[in-house]
Amino acid sequence: MSSLNSQVNNVQPNNDNGQTNTFTTKHIKRKNYNILPPKKQAFMIETPPDQIKLHSLAVVIGKRGGGKSVAISNLLESMKFDDKVIDRIFIISPTYNSNKEIWAPLHINVKKDLYEEPDAEALQSIQQAVTQEQHDWDNFKEEVKLYEQFRKDIKDTNKSVFEIADKVLLFADEKNWFDKTNRPKWKYDNGEKPARMALVVDDSLGTKLFNPKSGFTNLKDTKVGIFLTRVRRIITLTIIHGTGYLTNGKSITM
Repeated sequence: MSSLNSQVNNVQPNNDNGQTNTFTTKHIKRKNYNILPPKKQAFMIETPPDQIKLHSLAVVIGKRGGGKSVAISNLLESMKFDDKVIDRIFIISPTYNSNKEIWAPLHINVKKDLYEEPDAEALQSIQQAVTQEQHDWDNFKEEVKLYEQFRKDIKDTNKSVFEIADKVLLFADEKNWFDKTNRPKWKYDNGEKPARMALVVDDSLGTKLFNPKSGFTNLKDTKVGIFLTRVRRIITLTIIHGTGYLTNGKSITM
Protein backbone atom coordinates (compact mmCIF):
# COMPACT_ATOMS: atom_id res chain seq x y z
CA MET A 1 0.00 0.00 0.00
CA SER A 2 1.53 3.32 -1.05
CA SER A 3 1.65 6.32 1.22
CA LEU A 4 -0.82 9.09 0.37
CA ASN A 5 -1.30 12.53 1.89
CA SER A 6 -4.09 14.86 0.78
CA GLN A 7 -5.46 18.13 2.10
CA VAL A 8 -9.04 19.33 1.75
CA ASN A 9 -10.21 22.79 2.71
CA ASN A 10 -13.64 22.76 4.36
CA VAL A 11 -15.68 25.96 4.57
CA GLN A 12 -18.24 26.23 7.35
CA PRO A 13 -20.97 28.89 7.90
CA ASN A 14 -19.95 32.24 9.33
CA ASN A 15 -19.29 32.46 13.05
CA ASP A 16 -20.76 35.05 15.41
CA ASN A 17 -18.24 37.63 14.24
CA GLY A 18 -19.23 37.25 10.60
CA GLN A 19 -15.98 35.48 9.74
CA THR A 20 -15.83 32.30 7.67
CA ASN A 21 -14.61 29.20 9.50
CA THR A 22 -12.06 27.22 7.49
CA PHE A 23 -10.20 24.13 8.55
CA THR A 24 -7.92 21.62 6.85
CA THR A 25 -8.45 17.87 6.82
CA LYS A 26 -5.53 15.56 6.13
CA HIS A 27 -6.17 12.00 4.92
CA ILE A 28 -3.25 9.65 5.47
CA LYS A 29 -2.83 6.08 4.27
CA ARG A 30 0.06 4.31 5.92
CA LYS A 31 1.97 1.19 5.07
CA ASN A 32 1.73 -1.76 7.43
CA TYR A 33 -0.94 -0.07 9.52
CA ASN A 34 -3.36 -2.91 10.06
CA ILE A 35 -6.39 -2.50 12.30
CA LEU A 36 -7.26 -5.72 14.11
CA PRO A 37 -10.85 -5.72 15.39
CA PRO A 38 -11.52 -7.75 18.55
CA LYS A 39 -12.73 -11.30 18.06
CA LYS A 40 -15.58 -10.73 20.49
CA GLN A 41 -18.54 -9.19 18.69
CA ALA A 42 -20.42 -6.19 20.04
CA PHE A 43 -23.76 -7.98 19.56
CA MET A 44 -23.53 -11.47 21.05
CA ILE A 45 -27.08 -12.60 20.24
CA GLU A 46 -27.86 -13.31 16.60
CA THR A 47 -31.01 -11.63 15.32
CA PRO A 48 -32.67 -11.53 11.88
CA PRO A 49 -31.71 -8.64 9.57
CA ASP A 50 -35.10 -6.97 10.09
CA GLN A 51 -34.89 -7.16 13.91
CA ILE A 52 -33.04 -4.84 16.30
CA LYS A 53 -29.60 -6.04 17.29
CA LEU A 54 -28.97 -7.54 20.70
CA HIS A 55 -27.70 -6.33 22.96
CA SER A 56 -29.58 -3.06 22.24
CA LEU A 57 -30.52 0.37 23.46
CA ALA A 58 -33.68 1.69 21.80
CA VAL A 59 -35.68 4.81 22.59
CA VAL A 60 -39.31 5.22 21.52
CA ILE A 61 -40.64 8.77 21.89
CA GLY A 62 -44.20 9.97 21.37
CA LYS A 63 -47.13 11.78 22.88
CA ARG A 64 -49.50 10.17 25.38
CA GLY A 65 -51.71 7.62 23.67
CA GLY A 66 -49.41 7.47 20.67
CA GLY A 67 -49.04 3.69 20.81
CA LYS A 68 -45.59 3.36 22.38
CA SER A 69 -46.55 0.55 24.77
CA VAL A 70 -48.38 -1.25 21.96
CA ALA A 71 -45.28 -0.96 19.78
CA ILE A 72 -43.04 -2.33 22.54
CA SER A 73 -45.44 -5.17 23.28
CA ASN A 74 -45.53 -6.18 19.61
CA LEU A 75 -41.76 -5.87 19.33
CA LEU A 76 -41.24 -8.09 22.36
CA GLU A 77 -43.81 -10.57 21.09
CA SER A 78 -41.91 -10.98 17.82
CA MET A 79 -38.59 -11.26 19.67
CA LYS A 80 -39.97 -13.88 22.04
CA PHE A 81 -42.14 -16.06 19.81
CA ASP A 82 -41.08 -15.45 16.21
CA ASP A 83 -37.34 -14.85 16.43
CA LYS A 84 -36.84 -16.53 19.83
CA VAL A 85 -34.17 -14.09 21.02
CA ILE A 86 -35.91 -13.36 24.33
CA ASP A 87 -37.01 -16.14 26.65
CA ARG A 88 -38.49 -14.48 29.71
CA ILE A 89 -40.10 -11.09 30.32
CA PHE A 90 -40.66 -9.35 33.66
CA ILE A 91 -43.08 -6.45 34.10
CA ILE A 92 -43.15 -3.81 36.83
CA SER A 93 -46.35 -1.80 36.44
CA PRO A 94 -48.98 -0.48 38.85
CA THR A 95 -51.39 -0.18 35.90
CA TYR A 96 -50.92 -3.66 34.47
CA ASN A 97 -54.53 -4.70 35.13
CA SER A 98 -55.77 -1.65 33.25
CA ASN A 99 -53.56 -2.52 30.28
CA LYS A 100 -53.93 -6.30 30.19
CA GLU A 101 -54.95 -6.24 26.55
CA ILE A 102 -51.71 -4.49 25.58
CA TRP A 103 -49.45 -6.94 27.38
CA ALA A 104 -51.50 -10.10 26.78
CA PRO A 105 -49.52 -11.15 23.64
CA LEU A 106 -46.41 -11.57 25.79
CA HIS A 107 -48.00 -14.34 27.91
CA ILE A 108 -46.39 -13.07 31.11
CA ASN A 109 -46.35 -15.46 34.05
CA VAL A 110 -48.29 -13.11 36.34
CA LYS A 111 -47.57 -15.19 39.45
CA LYS A 112 -43.80 -15.09 39.00
CA ASP A 113 -42.90 -12.24 36.65
CA LEU A 114 -45.44 -9.46 37.29
CA TYR A 115 -44.80 -6.80 39.96
CA GLU A 116 -47.56 -4.27 40.53
CA GLU A 117 -45.68 -2.38 43.25
CA PRO A 118 -42.72 -0.45 41.77
CA ASP A 119 -40.21 -0.57 44.61
CA ALA A 120 -36.84 -1.95 45.66
CA GLU A 121 -38.39 -5.26 46.72
CA ALA A 122 -39.65 -5.88 43.18
CA LEU A 123 -36.22 -5.12 41.81
CA GLN A 124 -34.49 -7.41 44.28
CA SER A 125 -36.91 -10.22 43.44
CA ILE A 126 -36.15 -9.85 39.74
CA GLN A 127 -32.42 -9.80 40.36
CA GLN A 128 -32.76 -13.01 42.36
CA ALA A 129 -34.73 -14.56 39.50
CA VAL A 130 -31.99 -13.57 37.06
CA THR A 131 -29.36 -15.11 39.34
CA GLN A 132 -31.44 -18.29 39.58
CA GLU A 133 -31.62 -18.44 35.79
CA GLN A 134 -27.82 -18.40 35.70
CA HIS A 135 -27.68 -21.20 38.27
CA ASP A 136 -30.20 -23.22 36.25
CA TRP A 137 -28.07 -22.79 33.14
CA ASP A 138 -24.90 -23.87 34.97
CA ASN A 139 -26.70 -26.92 36.39
CA PHE A 140 -28.02 -27.83 32.95
CA LYS A 141 -24.55 -27.70 31.41
CA GLU A 142 -23.19 -29.86 34.21
CA GLU A 143 -26.01 -32.38 33.74
CA VAL A 144 -25.36 -32.58 29.99
CA LYS A 145 -21.68 -33.14 30.72
CA LEU A 146 -22.51 -36.03 33.07
CA TYR A 147 -24.97 -37.50 30.57
CA GLU A 148 -22.44 -37.46 27.74
CA GLN A 149 -19.76 -39.01 29.96
CA PHE A 150 -22.19 -41.72 31.07
CA ARG A 151 -23.22 -42.58 27.50
CA LYS A 152 -19.55 -42.73 26.52
CA ASP A 153 -18.72 -45.01 29.45
CA ILE A 154 -21.47 -47.55 28.81
CA LYS A 155 -20.49 -47.74 25.15
CA ASP A 156 -16.90 -48.51 26.08
CA THR A 157 -16.62 -52.30 25.82
CA ASN A 158 -13.33 -52.21 27.72
CA LYS A 159 -14.88 -50.48 30.71
CA SER A 160 -16.83 -52.24 33.43
CA VAL A 161 -19.99 -50.67 34.83
CA PHE A 162 -18.31 -50.89 38.24
CA GLU A 163 -15.70 -48.42 37.04
CA ILE A 164 -18.34 -45.73 36.54
CA ALA A 165 -18.56 -43.31 39.46
CA ASP A 166 -21.40 -44.03 41.88
CA LYS A 167 -22.62 -40.43 41.60
CA VAL A 168 -22.96 -40.79 37.83
CA LEU A 169 -24.71 -44.16 38.09
CA LEU A 170 -27.23 -42.89 40.64
CA PHE A 171 -27.96 -39.83 38.56
CA ALA A 172 -28.26 -41.93 35.40
CA ASP A 173 -30.69 -44.30 37.08
CA GLU A 174 -32.79 -41.42 38.39
CA LYS A 175 -32.93 -39.73 34.98
CA ASN A 176 -33.17 -43.03 33.05
CA TRP A 177 -30.11 -42.21 30.96
CA PHE A 178 -29.83 -45.85 29.97
CA ASP A 179 -32.37 -44.80 27.35
CA LYS A 180 -30.39 -42.49 25.08
CA THR A 181 -33.55 -40.58 24.15
CA ASN A 182 -33.62 -39.11 27.66
CA ARG A 183 -30.86 -36.58 27.11
CA PRO A 184 -31.28 -33.54 29.42
CA LYS A 185 -33.51 -30.85 27.92
CA TRP A 186 -33.12 -27.13 28.49
CA LYS A 187 -36.29 -25.47 29.76
CA TYR A 188 -36.33 -22.86 26.96
CA ASP A 189 -36.73 -23.67 23.29
CA ASN A 190 -33.82 -21.47 22.24
CA GLY A 191 -31.23 -23.89 20.92
CA GLU A 192 -29.69 -24.46 24.36
CA LYS A 193 -28.57 -20.92 25.12
CA PRO A 194 -28.57 -19.04 28.45
CA ALA A 195 -31.87 -17.35 29.19
CA ARG A 196 -32.27 -13.93 27.52
CA MET A 197 -34.52 -11.73 29.66
CA ALA A 198 -36.28 -8.38 29.43
CA LEU A 199 -37.82 -6.10 32.04
CA VAL A 200 -40.72 -3.77 31.24
CA VAL A 201 -41.15 -0.86 33.68
CA ASP A 202 -44.41 0.96 33.00
CA ASP A 203 -46.11 3.97 34.66
CA SER A 204 -43.64 4.00 37.51
CA LEU A 205 -42.12 7.48 37.43
CA GLY A 206 -42.22 9.08 40.87
CA THR A 207 -42.51 5.75 42.68
CA LYS A 208 -40.07 4.21 45.15
CA LEU A 209 -38.49 2.33 42.26
CA PHE A 210 -36.76 5.53 41.13
CA ASN A 211 -35.41 6.27 44.58
CA PRO A 212 -31.58 6.27 44.31
CA LYS A 213 -31.47 3.77 47.17
CA SER A 214 -33.61 1.22 45.27
CA GLY A 215 -30.67 0.21 43.10
CA PHE A 216 -32.59 0.74 39.86
CA THR A 217 -29.94 3.05 38.44
CA ASN A 218 -27.29 0.39 39.09
CA LEU A 219 -28.87 -2.28 36.89
CA LYS A 220 -26.05 -1.94 34.37
CA ASP A 221 -24.47 -5.12 35.77
CA THR A 222 -27.65 -7.18 35.51
CA LYS A 223 -28.04 -9.58 32.60
CA VAL A 224 -31.46 -8.32 31.65
CA GLY A 225 -32.85 -5.97 29.04
CA ILE A 226 -34.87 -3.04 30.37
CA PHE A 227 -37.91 -1.65 28.60
CA LEU A 228 -38.60 1.48 30.59
CA THR A 229 -41.79 3.49 30.07
CA ARG A 230 -41.78 6.84 31.89
CA VAL A 231 -44.63 9.33 31.62
CA ARG A 232 -44.10 13.01 32.35
CA ARG A 233 -46.45 15.65 30.98
CA ILE A 234 -47.23 14.62 27.39
CA ILE A 235 -43.96 12.83 26.62
CA THR A 236 -43.37 9.13 27.17
CA LEU A 237 -39.93 7.58 26.84
CA THR A 238 -39.67 3.86 26.31
CA ILE A 239 -36.09 2.71 26.73
CA ILE A 240 -34.65 -0.70 25.97
CA HIS A 241 -31.44 -1.09 27.88
CA GLY A 242 -29.34 -3.67 29.65
CA THR A 243 -26.04 -5.50 29.86
CA GLY A 244 -24.82 -9.05 29.85
CA TYR A 245 -27.32 -10.71 27.53
CA LEU A 246 -28.82 -7.38 26.43
CA THR A 247 -26.83 -4.18 26.36
CA ASN A 248 -26.05 -0.98 24.48
CA GLY A 249 -26.85 -0.89 20.76
CA LYS A 250 -28.65 1.37 18.34
CA SER A 251 -31.54 3.79 18.87
CA ILE A 252 -34.95 3.63 17.23
CA THR A 253 -37.38 6.54 17.05
CA MET A 254 -41.06 5.81 16.37
